[in-house]
Amino acid sequence: MGAHAGDSLVQMMILFALAKISPTNGFFYPSPFPSRFRDDCVSSEAKRTASPAWMAWPGDREADAPEITRRSFSSASAVAVMGPALMYPTAPADAVPVASPSIVLPNTRRLAIPQIGYGLYKTPVDQSYRGSMIALCQAGIRYLDTAMAYENSSEVGRAIHDVEGVFPVKYAGLSDKEPPVNRGGRIDRTKIFLATKVDNASQSSDVKAVRTAVLNHLREMNVARVDMLSVHSPLTDKGRRLGTYAAICGLVEEGFVGAAGVCNYGVGALDEILSAGLPPPAVNQLELSPFNQHKDIAAWAADHGTVLSCAAWSKLSGVTGPQDGWGKVAAIANLRNVSKAQVLVRWSLQKGYICVPRAGTSSEKERKSILENSYDGVRDISLNNEEMGILNSLDVKWKAGTLGRRDGWLESDVRGKNWEPTEFL
Repeated sequence: MGAHAGDSLVQMMILFALAKISPTNGFFYPSPFPSRFRDDCVSSEAKRTASPAWMAWPGDREADAPEITRRSFSSASAVAVMGPALMYPTAPADAVPVASPSIVLPNTRRLAIPQIGYGLYKTPVDQSYRGSMIALCQAGIRYLDTAMAYENSSEVGRAIHDVEGVFPVKYAGLSDKEPPVNRGGRIDRTKIFLATKVDNASQSSDVKAVRTAVLNHLREMNVARVDMLSVHSPLTDKGRRLGTYAAICGLVEEGFVGAAGVCNYGVGALDEILSAGLPPPAVNQLELSPFNQHKDIAAWAADHGTVLSCAAWSKLSGVTGPQDGWGKVAAIANLRNVSKAQVLVRWSLQKGYICVPRAGTSSEKERKSILENSYDGVRDISLNNEEMGILNSLDVKWKAGTLGRRDGWLESDVRGKNWEPTEFL
């Protein structure tokens, strides 16, 4: 056996020894949260004396253990799990669709967020892995948007590990009639923007309680950090809203989170943040479409440097809604031989917004829509001034209650067709 072959074999043996077997797909992948290895194989004395700091979490940390930080944890896990010199195959430049343009977020260390992502709202757990893999590997999407309330974050985390891991995996692609497809070249974690949200049940005026809930959430996703963490809903109370947002800002300082955001916030809830002496959110994600443009919130965002994001539940179909308006959207779509959803995604892009279209994977039509509504699917549409003017004229302040959907609140919160979460305060 040659020297190089021997070195490769040793590296593979080390990796197999330190990797964790996924309980869901049976493949080996390195885990930045080797909790079972830590709990089962590492003694308390080893935990106390390990350098850098041993992996500790709120609730299971010993009194004399050093405080865990994102930097110390990331450095320790990267070296321990992957080794210092292991090389990975990467995808050739022409192997994936054109990446979405990005926006540099305010109040961050020049963190850039892709303008078009993939939203996991209402995506069942058993479809979330496949949807995430299609988005990452076939649609060229580099932004995944999940939440505690969606209950599918662990599958999103599994997809991220599988696309960045050394061992190629196969996954169910666009067609159920075809065999599983190969992942292709690895996608480095640093190239993926991962966003999640703190649900109402985890909101608290106790900053430490929120921190504990968030770090447990990261452990469930099997990731060391997220690029953006948002307060999912203003529908709690002032103490819990501000305590949660302050905790997120603290996690940004620690390095566990890249940017602090909010969802479904109106002007009243946004002003509340400033009155408390906290920085404005980097992003406000809400239902945003030509039919409900939230011009007061858009003006606030422009004044304070906050980026607006069209939530995954924004109106992308004409099943219900202003039929005259949908007719105008359809006319533009038919002229360009694209879908109405693609027209609205392009509208959001040209408005300078972020957009996270969602789609399940139960049908091939849904799966193909992940590609259609990606940046690669809309980059050649380019609406002209007249078409943008038509879409901008459709604002009828279409209420969230009329949409019959929820994102970040309970069904009991929705009180009739005129209910609107941004008007809570």
